[in-house]
Amino acid sequence: RTLFAMECAAALGGNAAEVARQRLANAASFGSFLELVLGPVLGRLSDQFGRRPLFLFYALVPTCTRLLATMPMSPQARLRCLYLDVCLLRACGVQAMKTAADTMIGDVFAKGDEQTQARCLYGYYFALGIVLGSFSGGRLTARAGPRATYLAASALGAATWAYFASRLPETHSPRRKLAEQEKVAKPDKDHKDSGSGFASSGQELCTLIADPEARLLTATLALHQFAELAQINDVHVLFVRETLGRGAGDIGLFASAYGMAQAAGNLIAGRVERLCGSEALVTISHACCATAFGIWGSARSALDLALVLPPLTASFGRSSPLSTRFTRRASDLKIGKGLANGTLQAANAFAKVLAPLVFMWLHNKAVVSRRRHGASAWLRPGAPMLFVACLAVTAELLHRASVRAQRRREQEEEVVY
Repeated sequence: RTLFAMECAAALGGNAAEVARQRLANAASFGSFLELVLGPVLGRLSDQFGRRPLFLFYALVPTCTRLLATMPMSPQARLRCLYLDVCLLRACGVQAMKTAADTMIGDVFAKGDEQTQARCLYGYYFALGIVLGSFSGGRLTARAGPRATYLAASALGAATWAYFASRLPETHSPRRKLAEQEKVAKPDKDHKDSGSGFASSGQELCTLIADPEARLLTATLALHQFAELAQINDVHVLFVRETLGRGAGDIGLFASAYGMAQAAGNLIAGRVERLCGSEALVTISHACCATAFGIWGSARSALDLALVLPPLTASFGRSSPLSTRFTRRASDLKIGKGLANGTLQAANAFAKVLAPLVFMWLHNKAVVSRRRHGASAWLRPGAPMLFVACLAVTAELLHRASVRAQRRREQEEEVVY
């Protein structure tokens, strides 16, 4: 998308490239703001009407937006379509679909360790798609241009959506759940809610926010969003082009390597979780994440980028145990899975609102500092990656605080019972 926007901006001349970069970041932030607002609402609707319709809606959005951007039009109009593309993809696109899939995993698997293993396996296949898509997309962009890549992505998206529409089952049946609750309910019980057996949405949100463990888990998972390739990819593309002097093929190759590291990391995470436990897995992942982004931000050549991959591989899988703990805690608080994951999606969206703005601000400051002071500039070109390394340390501090909150709660429950 960034290369597509830069191609359109080059046709306009002047400072169009700088304006396009900033507007892409603004559109991404606005899309994340929409996700922040819509997340709990759509999550509640999935509790009432099922997960499948919402998942299919999320899967359809990327296909439509990418197809729209490939229509014959002027560079200005195409740039507007690209802004719309990044906005809607943040609001209700791939990441929102991933959140819906996490909710469906919680419906299918009851045990916490089974949910963690399923999420790691889902992360593996998700990363495998990043590998294939980034490698083929980078090569296709280098040979035929970004518009051809967008056309291919639209065609594959349409085929995938048709497969989902014909084969994907519903994992949450509100009517069946209501019937089961009515069987076990006492005769004098007052059924005033919508059929979910829980309190109203406002009360559930207040309960979730007031719980220290759930609050810390939400903050930790939100910080993980800054380390996702989807958030940092735009400044990474600029970093590779302007600092390392590499082109679209090398950018796609690194994205493929990133996807391979993510796939391998999710497979390894499942075994590490079985051997060492979920707490050790998250701590190791945070340490490796800080190391990887520290190397990434200090890179001066393609070889330095290659050194990022080993610690980056070990950094994946950090979110799966925390998501499982969050889902379990929400269930203990009598909160529906859809609303709980929608609230988590809103918190992640808030992080994604900030991420592109902070990253682009750091990148622009680094460029200005380098032009003024040269090699002695105080802000390095890889400042956004170094910032993520600091956030990984902060996420580990929040994780340890959530563990202490959990243990304190368990001790209080033992005293009560």
